[in-house]
Amino acid sequence: MGDAGGTIVGRRVELAALEARLDHLARGVGGLVVELAGEPGIGKTRLLAELRTRASGRAMTVLAGRASEFEGEIPFGLFVDALDETVLGLSEMDLEALGPQAAQELAAVFPSLGGRLGVRTVGVQVERYRAHRAVRALLEALAARTPLVLALDDVHWADPASVELLSSLLSRPPRGPALVVLAFRPGQVGRRLAQTLSSAVREGTGKRIDLGPLTVAESVELLGGGSGDVEPLYRDSGGNPFFLQQLARARGFVQAGSSVPLEDLGVPAAVRAALSEELLQLSPGARSMVEAASVVGDPFEADLAAEVAGVNQAEGLAALDELLAKDLVRLAEPPRFRFRHPIVRRAVYSSTSGGWRVGAHGRAARALAGRGASVTARAHHVARSAPTGDREAVALLTEAGARAAPRAPASAAVWFEAALRLMAHDEADRPELLVATATAQASAGRLEESRGTLLEALDQLPASAAPVRVRLTTLLAALEHLLGRHTDARERLIRTLQGLSERRTPEAAALMMELAVDAFFASEFDLVLRWAAEAREAASASGAMAVYAAATALVAHADSTGGRMAEAVRLMEDAGATFDRLSEQALGSYLDAAYYLGWGEYFVERFDHAIQHLERGVGVSRRTGQGRLLVAMMLILALALVARGRLAQALDLAEAGLEASRLTGGPQALSYALRVRCWVALMAGDLETAVRAGQEALEQARLVDQSIHGVAAGWRFAAALLEAGEPTRAREVILGTGGGPNLPLSEPGQRCMSYEVLTRAELAVGRMAAARQWAERGEEAGRELALPMATAAVRRAQAAVLLAEGSPAKAAELALAAAALAEEVGAVVEAARSRTLAGRALAQSGQREEALQQLSRAEADLAASGAEGFRREAAAELRRLGRRVRKRPAASVGLSSLTEREQEIAALVAEGWTNRQVAARLFISEKTVETHVSHILAKVGVQTRTGLAARVMSEGRSQPSS
Repeated sequence: MGDAGGTIVGRRVELAALEARLDHLARGVGGLVVELAGEPGIGKTRLLAELRTRASGRAMTVLAGRASEFEGEIPFGLFVDALDETVLGLSEMDLEALGPQAAQELAAVFPSLGGRLGVRTVGVQVERYRAHRAVRALLEALAARTPLVLALDDVHWADPASVELLSSLLSRPPRGPALVVLAFRPGQVGRRLAQTLSSAVREGTGKRIDLGPLTVAESVELLGGGSGDVEPLYRDSGGNPFFLQQLARARGFVQAGSSVPLEDLGVPAAVRAALSEELLQLSPGARSMVEAASVVGDPFEADLAAEVAGVNQAEGLAALDELLAKDLVRLAEPPRFRFRHPIVRRAVYSSTSGGWRVGAHGRAARALAGRGASVTARAHHVARSAPTGDREAVALLTEAGARAAPRAPASAAVWFEAALRLMAHDEADRPELLVATATAQASAGRLEESRGTLLEALDQLPASAAPVRVRLTTLLAALEHLLGRHTDARERLIRTLQGLSERRTPEAAALMMELAVDAFFASEFDLVLRWAAEAREAASASGAMAVYAAATALVAHADSTGGRMAEAVRLMEDAGATFDRLSEQALGSYLDAAYYLGWGEYFVERFDHAIQHLERGVGVSRRTGQGRLLVAMMLILALALVARGRLAQALDLAEAGLEASRLTGGPQALSYALRVRCWVALMAGDLETAVRAGQEALEQARLVDQSIHGVAAGWRFAAALLEAGEPTRAREVILGTGGGPNLPLSEPGQRCMSYEVLTRAELAVGRMAAARQWAERGEEAGRELALPMATAAVRRAQAAVLLAEGSPAKAAELALAAAALAEEVGAVVEAARSRTLAGRALAQSGQREEALQQLSRAEADLAASGAEGFRREAAAELRRLGRRVRKRPAASVGLSSLTEREQEIAALVAEGWTNRQVAARLFISEKTVETHVSHILAKVGVQTRTGLAARVMSEGRSQPSS
């Protein structure tokens, strides 16, 4: 295909496809990706270079990066290569526009900005999606100036953090005219990235170009010889451009029997021999220099390579001149150099002996230390050179892992593992390092390996370390729950509990709590009550009040499912009061208290209490760097906010929780996040997202060996299907996941909601008798449960049946009773849905004015909540009665009603910030900002952003912009 910078040979079809993408980009079309796939040496890099040249010729911004084969654990290496210099050039104004949080996230990714702002630990591992959002915001800012081309080469070698970031960018492309072009070897990219790329192609934003061999005629043109001279080379090379050029370069001195180990790259024997002979032609000084360079990196700095080679600067430069003359290396961005091709670096590195490489990596580590290089840069070489027992190396690798863990846990795990290999097995701090390793492995999605590491940590604990053993056992049980290994978790928990000499201790209480949770996963609600009650007693006796609060909440939940609501409320109040007295330190030592209290309060419909306690738990989780329960708390908080009609905030949490769950992996956690996302989308009227998320939630749930996940995913998915016009399928999903008509696998509250969905599904297909039966079953389940919102759903189902049967007056009465029940617990959306049904029934019974009153109230409440789909339903009923409905809802509750986040956004809008600028500043998606602004306008009772600005300024609520 020609050397870089020369005339490209062949590839007319491929170039035309790339030109078409540049045409789209020039017209402002964004969200595009091109894949260049092909074997080593086929010309991917050359085609990328041609694309960059043509894009630069159109005055587009071009950023280029390449992953390196032997540095695959250095965090974000691919993006650092592409963007670090650009980030270094950002002005203070540029950084301010992105927002302080985004700037800190970028500093954690890009060394240039880290050196400028100072590197500090950012967040917890499960929230590393924040770094992805920051990079997306940066790319959007760059694309807003001029069309942007991001060209990434050798993506198959990218480090895991780069792969996660790239997958995130491709799943949610930067807004504006931006084109991402990737070059990689097919079959060598990871499953997640491959799936993301396939999705982009299916959705029409992605274009895959598979590069094949050159023709004989093109090979002749490439080499500039006659066909008779080229045909033997063509046969040996298979038409691969790099192989062709390598064989032509070595035509005069190719010999048999001299080769380097490149079989794993699919390099023909003749090419391997040619590379070997090319190296043999070097002078000793040049050979030493190129070998040192292969260790230092690609690209490499000449002075560092010279130091590793053991030569002075003058000798190193002379050797470098020889390497440049022989085209083994080429000038990259001064003062750095690159190998002619990654295959050349592999050939050089592989030609050295193992002992020499260990010494060279050691020299590189020392040289970098002398230059004041970061622990991250040094860790790569230390891991490959330090001897067992080197405590300084262990300390450095541990520090590198700790720094990488928040945003690149896969890299952290590699360095922690390297430290463990160097550490003696009887070191006192080895179990602590094992736990850090297991945490990083779990965050990187390596759940089974994390489990094995925790088992090793347990095995290495001394018999006297009972409190630590209990802590690790509960951590391991939580991980095994994520893996669906509930039997393993239960057996180990029981064995550990039986091994305690005293059962009324904080450690015993924590074990019993985990057993109660395990029973919940198995839908064994009697065991939930037994273990939670025992945990409560043990925690009370031992003064473990955080455990006491969590256990009390579980007992309350068990009582509520058994219909003992008075006792459940009393216990939940006790749990809440205990929780409120906990210090931050006490809560931080057992964050399970925040989750299980909030979770329990949600299920007994104490939504405001749940929100208060979960928000505190989320804050403590972030401040203490504990991420194990953070996403779970965010998701149950989202559900509580939905119940209270605060859908914009719920959307923030649901999106973040889903992003985090996709990074961590594990079907149980992902199913949980997806079903919450399904529910939020359904309530907001985004049926496409709701159905898609619900479908995937159920698919993930089926990968877990217990039924409760499928039940929870099933009824929410079914509700989405019903609203999307698929009642028959909705019925099949609920009955299939719930275990049949009696729904024995359903949690009691879910059972009521499921019967309501079943009732409406049957009505939708005209099966009146069946609908009546489901409503009756729901009434029975609700009577036993005695929860207002769940009972309201049942009443609404009964009202729908009565209305369909021609009894609108009775239907209206029941629907209004349902609304009143929902309002008892502040379930705004549920109450408004019931009022919509009541309005329809009242209209049919001839009570037009009452109908208008109920429908108007429902429409306003739904609009203020952001429940757009249900709002449209209420608006349609109003129009049928001849009432004009404004595009913006009439409800106006003023600035005082805005949440803290809404007030923040309102202040920025008042200052003239666009949605994109607000999104970058507050580190949320632009779509979420749009939703927030819509709700703010509704609450304040204005139609435009100008009107909002006037109201904000008149009431003196403007906040400073910096």
